[in-house]
Amino acid sequence: SLPRKFAVRRPTDPVFLGDLDAFAFGGEIRLRDLGWATRARDWLEGSASQIVVAYSVGAILMLLRVLLGLTGCRKLRDAAAPETELTQLVRHLSHQIGLRVTPVVAYCCDVAAPTVVGVLKPAVLLPGAFATGLSPEQIEAILLHELAHIRRFDPLLNVVQRLIEALLFFH
Repeated sequence: SLPRKFAVRRPTDPVFLGDLDAFAFGGEIRLRDLGWATRARDWLEGSASQIVVAYSVGAILMLLRVLLGLTGCRKLRDAAAPETELTQLVRHLSHQIGLRVTPVVAYCCDVAAPTVVGVLKPAVLLPGAFATGLSPEQIEAILLHELAHIRRFDPLLNVVQRLIEALLFFH
């Protein structure tokens, strides 16, 4: 008889594949039957359509949330009172930091802090209390900060981030 290392294996003899936790039978690899794995696979196969529906409903709800947010920004912008006294300062600061477009600056009673709204036509909304309570230097610093958001395309990046969050909401 030949030594074991030279023995010819029949195609039906199982060969243990070590860490793979599988056996090879004549070129076909069969995983060892793990009860929980089989049940999980069967459940996933039987529930695939329900999983897709649940994901679709979640993604649609999150996309609606994004649309409501954009609509809210539009309403804030429309309700704001444009500030004409700051136009020259905003134009100068916009040119100073390299913006091609001078955004509208407006006072809005519905915002608690300075904010930028709008992607295509950005506007800087200032709380109504800022009209009387700040020095010119403070207003200039706030405007520079908000203009920097526009220069870095933060409003666009925020919308893109919200869209990604809507599609990957389950994470």
